[in-house]
Amino acid sequence: MKNRKAKKAVIAAASVLGALLLILIAAFIILGIRTEVIREDHSSVYSSEEYRTPVSVQGVEVIEQDVSCGYAVLEMFAAWSGHDLTEESLYREYGRVVTSTGRAFCSEMNRQFPEYRTEMHKYLKDTELIDMVYGSLSLGVPVPFEWAALRGSEWTLHYSLITGMDIPNDRITVANPYGYYEEISVDEFLERTRFDAYKGMPLFLKLGFAFGVFEKNTVFLCVPPEQPESIQEESPTAEPGSRVEITFIGDDKNADVWILPQTDDILKTSLWGTATVADCPADTEQKLALDPSGDSGIYVIRIIAGDGGLYSANDIHLEEGYSIRFSRGKTADDSYLKIIDETGAATDTREHVFEGMLGGAE
Repeated sequence: MKNRKAKKAVIAAASVLGALLLILIAAFIILGIRTEVIREDHSSVYSSEEYRTPVSVQGVEVIEQDVSCGYAVLEMFAAWSGHDLTEESLYREYGRVVTSTGRAFCSEMNRQFPEYRTEMHKYLKDTELIDMVYGSLSLGVPVPFEWAALRGSEWTLHYSLITGMDIPNDRITVANPYGYYEEISVDEFLERTRFDAYKGMPLFLKLGFAFGVFEKNTVFLCVPPEQPESIQEESPTAEPGSRVEITFIGDDKNADVWILPQTDDILKTSLWGTATVADCPADTEQKLALDPSGDSGIYVIRIIAGDGGLYSANDIHLEEGYSIRFSRGKTADDSYLKIIDETGAATDTREHVFEGMLGGAE
């Protein structure tokens, strides 16, 4: 009897460990895909007329961190924008550091600087990252960001503040809370925002990236009061009025959603670029502007849920004013997509859109 119980306990423990291992493998596969998607040829930016004029923000004083890099960036932004805020006052208020993750840092930026709307943009493609930073600096607003930084000879995960960008001369200026201004090339900047430069990263930090605690190619755009819309510009290839405005409603937290014009290339690839909706909150409506489809409004939908589940549907017809509702149901096999027109009528329902778990996890 004891041997039988012991065998059952061993089998149960092995099953749990096996499930955890599959989850871990799936998380690293997703991280690998997301990292590969953001890496791209950015050589065109050096000759682009769009970035010909150097941009910079004056009046940013470097403050050497005393408590944490996140608090120091908040203090630098406060001094630049005319706020009375220091690392020490933040620590007295909370009794701890509350900016260890990107989401928490973004939340604190919005709390301390309500006249700005701080938006966190993560896993941007290299050229998208450059474009967003340039756009903010051209409006006269410095850009907080996450990157790998050296403290002496030791690599660290770090917050800093971008204050200048001179693409033709291959120079980006950073106010580093380690106590100095830093000028680096565009290549080095991207290697460090992607964390490629952080060689020998400890396992616990790799796990942090795999499970979404930390992010790559991430900036925090502080939209000034006179800018009612996001700094991010629409695709230069889209003609005015040619984009399809729709609503996406999801019931899964932290899902990344791609809604793309259906093409042969898209149907053949598993790399879909930047998500149309990243970290989609549960039961909230997301207003989206889709690139126009060249095939009578036909789109594909790909969804990677928070647990690594992949959901997929092809031949989706979308028009102006349509809505998409995604539900996982009680089990993955109960998942469905429902397409709703502007009158509220369902035009298409796709059941069982679950494809499988990335990495083979069940």
